[in-house]
Amino acid sequence: MAPDDGYHRRINSNSADLDRGPLISRRAALAGLTAIVVSLALLADTFVQRGSAGLYNDFYDYWLAAHVLAAGGNPYDTTALAAAAARAGLRYTLGTGYSYPVLFAYLCVPLTALSPGMAAWVFSVIGVAGLGISVALLAGSLDGLATRELFLLGAISGGLTPVTGSLYFGQANLLVLPLLALAYRAAWRPATLGLAAAVKLFPVAALAALAARGRDSIGTLAATAATALALIVLPNLVAGRSGAGEVSSLFGADPFWTNESINGFISRLSMKTEVTAPPLPGLPVVPIEFVLVGLLGLLVLIVILRAGGRPWSGCLALTLAYGVVAAPKNSIWNYTPLLLLVFFCWPRVRHSRPAMAILLGGLGLIELQSVIDYFRATIYSAPALTWLSSLALYGALALMALNAYLLLRAVPPDQTADGVVQANQALGATEELRRGQ
Repeated sequence: MAPDDGYHRRINSNSADLDRGPLISRRAALAGLTAIVVSLALLADTFVQRGSAGLYNDFYDYWLAAHVLAAGGNPYDTTALAAAAARAGLRYTLGTGYSYPVLFAYLCVPLTALSPGMAAWVFSVIGVAGLGISVALLAGSLDGLATRELFLLGAISGGLTPVTGSLYFGQANLLVLPLLALAYRAAWRPATLGLAAAVKLFPVAALAALAARGRDSIGTLAATAATALALIVLPNLVAGRSGAGEVSSLFGADPFWTNESINGFISRLSMKTEVTAPPLPGLPVVPIEFVLVGLLGLLVLIVILRAGGRPWSGCLALTLAYGVVAAPKNSIWNYTPLLLLVFFCWPRVRHSRPAMAILLGGLGLIELQSVIDYFRATIYSAPALTWLSSLALYGALALMALNAYLLLRAVPPDQTADGVVQANQALGATEELRRGQ
């Protein structure tokens, strides 16, 4: 823990690009605690409003996969998962089953010693702790902000639907988030990013952020890539399960109403679902998906290369956000890693009303998506209204655009608590800094 000094300082992260400060201060820890309190309060409200329908549904996939794996079976076999669920007396929605690398199933094996309900509670406690640690780590990078502002960021973090949804459904996002937050603070990046990629796969996109830094990060890039590859591939080889068929199946059209990826967006425009009608029937989903994912990836790559991979925190946040929206099957809960983007953008836009409007508007669209989906049976009454089924994706893309703009303009973070710094003043300071280089 670091003493809480220097509350009113301005830090130029382009000249001190890698955060070498203490990871967590006392005030940052309190921001993390704020996130926990807010998330638990909203989770309790969810129980009151909707009961326990779907509670821990995603976790049961992990628990059953670990059960099947420990018994010598194939964790990717949905028939085996269904049989294990029947033996355990579980009633839940199987869906596509387990779709993660085998390592995560191995990590869940100790939980199979517990009953499904008790294991889910333990998993939830770990997730709640992961949320608090993650927010504390992210807030630790903004120790110059006033205490009330750090608490506000903690409350926003804990109140986001992706976070509360991850807790409710037992998603692994809050186990991965502390690893990403450590990487954001440039701590043990080969280990943290490698392990995160071995659970969720999308953090592999962070390799682009490392590559964009050039020869200075060749060693870190190689170590991170090797760690990720080893943790993803070796456990599958040991278990004799490739998972290749399951991964390839993810890239097919998936119009299900919870799929907030680019794939889901195009699929719903083209195909009928139980709640939506296609405004563009017959649209070739997979080719258009690959084109859009490729174009977006190219734009992200151009941005981080133009920025020289600096600041690291912003380039990491952008590449991870790309990994999230480009993943072919993605629920709104999987938008949790966008918290990194929020913490990167906040100190750079806090005194610019238009930029702050984009930041809050993007988050607002993600929140609005959950409201619209709750009333999906009545809202999606016409094909034209199907466009509303991807509001969360639009919000994520808006946040990515803001992140990219801040990187291209090299806008420094403003952590001054007194006075108002306009966006043009911050940009002017950046130009002076450039002329001095």
